[in-house]
Amino acid sequence: MHRHSWDNKTVARRFEECVSVLSKLPGNISLGHRNYWPEIKYTPREIARMEKTKQYTILQPLPDAIDRAEETLAWITLVDQPERRKLIWLRAQRMSWRAIAREVGYPKTTAQRYWNEALSTISDNLEVPVSGGNSR
Repeated sequence: MHRHSWDNKTVARRFEECVSVLSKLPGNISLGHRNYWPEIKYTPREIARMEKTKQYTILQPLPDAIDRAEETLAWITLVDQPERRKLIWLRAQRMSWRAIAREVGYPKTTAQRYWNEALSTISDNLEVPVSGGNSR
């Protein structure tokens, strides 16, 4: 395994990737619920008059991206304060600092400082070398 240098920017990118991967995973499927509305059958004339919509395909995340996302999810436990965890997730969703400040109730610069401190806590804990084992 290679040694990785962790800094705030790298940790922030990993959380952004984690949010992206989680958004691409399939949602929860509710079992036991049925839809009793009849299926609508359109006539060829109705189909021809419908507005054409673009079909987008959602790319599934690669297995290594899912593994990195799982690892990143474990990092959030390194931050003790729930409000600082929330800052990390809001910023990983690429929310603006102004919107984040409204959401959490802090001034914008305070929210940025708390976010940086939370990322520093994570990156400092990731820098700790793992003791034991054979190194080649």
